[in-house]
Amino acid sequence: MGSRLLRVAALIAAVLIVEWRLAPPAAIAADPEREAIPWAVMALMVPLVIGVWTFEFASPRPGLKTDTLWALVLGTFVYSILSLLLF
Repeated sequence: MGSRLLRVAALIAAVLIVEWRLAPPAAIAADPEREAIPWAVMALMVPLVIGVWTFEFASPRPGLKTDTLWALVLGTFVYSILSLLLF
């Protein structure tokens, strides 16, 4: 279980770095048309988490694919939170 948490944490960090480079929060905050993006992403988190959770329980053995899905969802969540708090 510990190695799985470390793997997911490393993947979350990678997702966060990629998202930060693709769309810096300062650029989103400076453009009035894009400032609602973090809120829209936060609204989509609930169905995404339900989908990943269902995929994990439906899989016979959760592995790298499930960990990658969790990392994508949680990394995007952290990015949205940071972009709302910082700018």
